[in-house]
Amino acid sequence: MATRSLPALVELGRSVLAESELETILERVLDAAREFTGARYAALGVLDSRRRELERFLTVGIDAETRRELGELPRGHGVLGELIRDPRPLRLPDVKAHPRSYGFPIGHPPMTSFLGVPILVDDEAWGNLYLTDKDRGEFTEADEEAIVMLAEWAAIAISNAGRLAEVRDVRYEL
Repeated sequence: MATRSLPALVELGRSVLAESELETILERVLDAAREFTGARYAALGVLDSRRRELERFLTVGIDAETRRELGELPRGHGVLGELIRDPRPLRLPDVKAHPRSYGFPIGHPPMTSFLGVPILVDDEAWGNLYLTDKDRGEFTEADEEAIVMLAEWAAIAISNAGRLAEVRDVRYEL
């Protein structure tokens, strides 16, 4: 069951901000987003350097076997591409009903409700957080506000992790 209180949200943010390794930050963001909203599935897409398509796609909620059967990772077409073209939160009661939706690959688990939120690092689109299949129907405005806040905390943590990596590289060179 999802935890949906302000103290829980603050604690989730702290756990993301306390981390300095990028991979751990991304995993915590996915777990926190699912926990807070009650989403069955969560994904985080990282944009390429041109900010035109997804270069990485991490998921939580889909088992490894299903993940392998699905084949190539999404690049940001259809509804996922909406957040690339227009980096603003997108909340849908049924992802399949969106005009840009063109379906799922064979073997993909069915998904209905959708919430997508951009992650902006230094005011530039860095990636997107996607949630689907809320445990009790549609995602709410409160879910959206919480995930926007989580995405902001994630952006700070991602930026800090990048700076820390740069400092480590400089130290190593010295």
